[in-house]
Amino acid sequence: MKVKVYNVGCGDCIRIEYVGASGKSRNLMVDGGFERSYRDILSSEFRQLQQEGMQVDLWAISHIHDDHIGGAIGYLGAVMAGRQKDIVSTWWYNPPRTNFEPAYSYQPSQAKSIAQGGKLSSYLQSIGKHPLDSFHNASEQYALDGLTVDILSPDITTLSELAEKYSDAKISLERIEEDETNQAKSSKMRDYHVPSAAFDFSKWKQDTNLENAGSIVMLVTLNGRTLLFLADAHPSVVVYSLSSRGFSRQNKLSCDLVKVSHHGSLANNSSDLYSMINCCRFVLTCDGTNRYGLPQKACIVRILTAPGRNYLRKYFFYFSSGDIPLKSMFDADGEKIFDELNFELVFPHQGAHLLFDTDLF
Repeated sequence: MKVKVYNVGCGDCIRIEYVGASGKSRNLMVDGGFERSYRDILSSEFRQLQQEGMQVDLWAISHIHDDHIGGAIGYLGAVMAGRQKDIVSTWWYNPPRTNFEPAYSYQPSQAKSIAQGGKLSSYLQSIGKHPLDSFHNASEQYALDGLTVDILSPDITTLSELAEKYSDAKISLERIEEDETNQAKSSKMRDYHVPSAAFDFSKWKQDTNLENAGSIVMLVTLNGRTLLFLADAHPSVVVYSLSSRGFSRQNKLSCDLVKVSHHGSLANNSSDLYSMINCCRFVLTCDGTNRYGLPQKACIVRILTAPGRNYLRKYFFYFSSGDIPLKSMFDADGEKIFDELNFELVFPHQGAHLLFDTDLF
């Protein structure tokens, strides 16, 4: 199994390539980054897949924000313009609005008038590939040639709230979160100057953004390996789903890799969540230059100090970007902090579009 984490800035774009039980090569896409991510990175990747006679067996779009859905919009634009053959077999997507805009042909002026979330709904409807059911934490486990996917978020209540919010077709779908929507964005100043021991989690508040709460969270299992992709989800929903499946602080979910929620936002990652997970590899999809101050150093410290952590196991934090702000995140603590908390920061090679490009396991 190969896990490819693309460097698309502060956005999610991941591809899992594996050999299925049938012996056939399979591909699972998790989000697509920004619309420019298709032009700059994914277009060449998809052309290579096409040349090798492969397809994207499943493309899961977690929610409607630009940094997750944009690459898929770039892809369908290329398909409709005849620049790309459609090689996606199955789509997962929860449209916040059920009354889709009419399906459209590729006309730039018309396409721009449709919000990205509605654009994807319209396209999938026009080609007969729009999912018939929503994806939530009560859905049945999905199987694809030896790989299984269990959905831990969203819950049905959140999907209902989203449908109510966008029941009026005149209300535009949210593309970018407003600055006041969550704790991560309450301050533009990065917290990298704060010593690790100074963080106080007692007044923690969870993200309030409804679209983030609607994120599809996937627990992927293949040949005994388990990957958890948290999108931008709210941790309380994931904790509930794990608890309902029998996991707890005493009976932890063992993971080989966790994609940290919301690019390392403290408001989307709780101590309760990480106290239920047994993992030492964590991926943060972000750069160090975004205007939101993500990832938050406090988030990483929270993971490192979650209740019940085994400090004898070294933790690895893999970043999709390797710029100077990220590399200097723990300068205020000095080199000793890496031994004290037993962890390491891992960055892609300079100029690389990928964090992982080889077998991870």
